[in-house]
Amino acid sequence: MENEVIPSEMQPSPMDSCVYTAPEYLPERFVLVTGIGTTIALISIVENAFLCYLLLRRYSFRSSPMLYLGLLAACDIFISSSYIPLMSLNLLADMMQSPLLLNAWFNYMTPMITISHIAMTAQSFLIVAATFERYQLTVSPRSSSCFNRRRPYIAIGSVVLGIVTKLSMAFELKITRNEKCAGTMLENILNLSPLGADPIYNGIWRFFARTIITVYIPFFCLAFLNARIVFVIQKSEYIEQLEETGSKRKNRVKEATRTLIMIVCVYLMSNVLNVVVTIWEYIDVASLESYQGFYLFSVDLVSLLTVFACSLRLPIYLTCQSQLRREIVSFFTDFIKTRQDRFTDSTIVTHNTKIDKDDDSSSSNLLTPPSPSPNNNNDR
Repeated sequence: MENEVIPSEMQPSPMDSCVYTAPEYLPERFVLVTGIGTTIALISIVENAFLCYLLLRRYSFRSSPMLYLGLLAACDIFISSSYIPLMSLNLLADMMQSPLLLNAWFNYMTPMITISHIAMTAQSFLIVAATFERYQLTVSPRSSSCFNRRRPYIAIGSVVLGIVTKLSMAFELKITRNEKCAGTMLENILNLSPLGADPIYNGIWRFFARTIITVYIPFFCLAFLNARIVFVIQKSEYIEQLEETGSKRKNRVKEATRTLIMIVCVYLMSNVLNVVVTIWEYIDVASLESYQGFYLFSVDLVSLLTVFACSLRLPIYLTCQSQLRREIVSFFTDFIKTRQDRFTDSTIVTHNTKIDKDDDSSSSNLLTPPSPSPNNNNDR
């Protein structure tokens, strides 16, 4: 949603007025975004940091379709990490009416929202690339060698395409300082820059190039490819083809296909609202803005659903991928065993140190001459 860059509560107020008006539905949106959204974002960050480490540390994973999942986890980390300062702290500043928090938000907003959108776009292209590869392998299993050679370049190309299509967002916004309202909530005003307000740039690049390439094409391509994969795997020819392969390979193919179908389904469900609102914005933005409550909550829900989809990656992998389940169990088993060994070693060292001290104390007592007794002195 391109207009997500400037939420309605950030639209400029008259420059001669420094009276701050809180946005509509602020308490409800605060609970939704800052309460629920922040919790989901934190869970997503932890899960995807673990997945990124797990999937990219081994060469066997990096040289397989798992490469897409590892890079997808990296994108999810950026998306979830930027959600809290961009969305949650923005509403927190409004709720507390804190000029300090709001001015801090203005300082990092432009680069962070650019990075966030780059990550979301790269995420979409990575899912498209992984789905297209899975579709080709489903239709023609012999094409696997071709994808094995080109997979790193396709993955890097997906990330580069995300950078190319969304980097211009950094130059579309302009923050204007209102000296008359210094120290208030209206000290800084967010506007479109001359580039962002240019009608030719908006018509040709922002909609026909960027919106179509980064929103519509991935969404409808994934819907088509997902439907085709489901259709193909239900055909008797595909089942017979799998029966000719070994049982282990057959299970891996089924699990990989099921995993990707689930990822795509979650992506499609989390982006339906985004696609609907984006189309509505282009057709009749005035009528959309007349439904102020719907528009505000749509902006919040689009971001929240994106982060929620990121947080579902690990449950999907645990449910669909036995190989990853074993890898995760092995990782935590080794981790717990290592911690136990370290604890045991430290206990042994502490115990030995105590014994050495006791031995030293006993030795020193043996070497110390006995003190003269009072009776001996009296005899003398």
